[in-house]
Amino acid sequence: MVNIDDYIKDITEKELEILILSMSEIYRLKYIKKGDYNYFFKYLKKEQIFIHCIANKENGRFLLEKLLNLFCIKNINIDDLFNFIKINGTRNLIRITDWETTYIPLYCNTLQDEKIKCISAKFEYQNKFNYKYDNETWHIYFYENKIIWIEGLSSEQPIFIKYNELIYKINYSHKYLTIYNNLVDIYRNVLIEPIDDIIINYKKLNIIIDIKTVDISDYFYKGFFYKGLLFDRNWQGEISVIKNIAFVKEHIKIEIENKTYPHSGFILVDLNNEKIIPLKDIL
Repeated sequence: MVNIDDYIKDITEKELEILILSMSEIYRLKYIKKGDYNYFFKYLKKEQIFIHCIANKENGRFLLEKLLNLFCIKNINIDDLFNFIKINGTRNLIRITDWETTYIPLYCNTLQDEKIKCISAKFEYQNKFNYKYDNETWHIYFYENKIIWIEGLSSEQPIFIKYNELIYKINYSHKYLTIYNNLVDIYRNVLIEPIDDIIINYKKLNIIIDIKTVDISDYFYKGFFYKGLLFDRNWQGEISVIKNIAFVKEHIKIEIENKTYPHSGFILVDLNNEKIIPLKDIL
């Protein structure tokens, strides 16, 4: 992977010119107009990648200096311009819709009908040059007013299970089951208010999650996960999915359906020990 800061520091003026011309086809830029500050700054605001690198990368000032030399911009205070770009070109995550509240099931082995509260809103990165990108919906999930999960856009509703007063999350992707353990504790140090700051600062959080992924193919007969008669080149989505979840004494019974036949099978999960229980061991 290319280190952007090293690339910025080492790029020559000629290489930078070639890069600019190759990036700028949509603006029909055949040559670089030199000595015109207004033209130079208009170009920078169109090519936000340069604004981003100048504002956020360690060698951003080097890049600005090289661009000024390439465009032959003279008699400019580079430090003032650099600070102006840093202030106005830094991308900030901004909420652009109201928070919406929904509720999803919490699977548990009690008679109580418990729910997980979910609040969601769209966020996008913006800077003061009116540049916007990466519109994404973020979700925050709560159990008893405690955050148990935070995630960006997801195509599937998460599955949460309450067992022995602990909250687990499970994910399933064809033949692989992932268990996220003891969710109540992992966000215990995250302040709930103000709510926007949870998403804005999410990448800075030092979140440690106990995760275990298990290949469940050995717990089904050999051909269970094969592509069936319904599968063709236009097939979309997963080949197999979780169809149902139930409690069997101290274990979780998960029904897996191969949608290309279709047919179903079962596994038993010991959440305490994060492992699959072979059916022969309980029969």
